[in-house]
Amino acid sequence: MRAILIKTDETVEEIEIKDYTDYYKFGEFDLFDVVYLKWGQNLKVNVIVDDEGMLKQGNLGRRVMGYDQPLFGNIIITGDVDEEGETLPLTDLVNESNVDYFVSPIMYKLSGEWIMIQVIIKRKNLYRIVDISSWNSIQLNKFLNAYMDRKDYSIEFRRVVE
Repeated sequence: MRAILIKTDETVEEIEIKDYTDYYKFGEFDLFDVVYLKWGQNLKVNVIVDDEGMLKQGNLGRRVMGYDQPLFGNIIITGDVDEEGETLPLTDLVNESNVDYFVSPIMYKLSGEWIMIQVIIKRKNLYRIVDISSWNSIQLNKFLNAYMDRKDYSIEFRRVVE
């Protein structure tokens, strides 16, 4: 069965899954979870992710289209499931050259360092940390217009280096 493996070192490769043990082998995990997602109008996929990925040293988070929480560790993307619940091969619509459209890193490599850009919004004793690494200029300008002139908030930009 055709699948795509996205590793934390940014390598992407097409793999062949023969049975469920290949998820452990290719994903390099002891336990895994399956996240079922709908991408666009007709594309449905399963994202197999390391259940302990957030706990492992050096695993980087990834934002996956259609899922609001970051996923950590290596990721395997397969196709939909059939009527009996069996996993189907990944469609040709997702391949090594366009998978970054669906899955993007929360952290970025800059001059050899992994960084994450965050904004800290402070109001009295409360604060909120916002990850802006993947924002485009329109989103950033909208955010700045909403908060920069307010006297009841303070804003701090910071670069997080792992």
